[in-house]
Amino acid sequence: MVRRTLTHLLAAGLFFVFSNSGALQKEGLEEKIKSKQIELEELKRQIEQNRQEIERLKGKEGEIGSQIHRAEKQIDLLKRYIRGLRSQERRLERSIRRETAALRKAQRE
Repeated sequence: MVRRTLTHLLAAGLFFVFSNSGALQKEGLEEKIKSKQIELEELKRQIEQNRQEIERLKGKEGEIGSQIHRAEKQIDLLKRYIRGLRSQERRLERSIRRETAALRKAQRE
């Protein structure tokens, strides 16, 4: 009988300990879940900020790309202009040489 009572008391004590530890574990899990949810919300916010930053940078990339394209066109136009000026310079130098040669020939005669 003592043995049976002791067994019952021991079982009741273990039940009390385990039932309380289950409640403590449940509270601990709930706290972990809440902290993970907060962490998840923070990560979602950071992801959204990163997406917005990506969109902003894509817009800038497009602007810079069009500026580069315009600058390249201007460079091409300037190169053509310089080639035209060099060609004109060569024609003028030939013309000056011909006229100088004709003038010397006329002075000798």
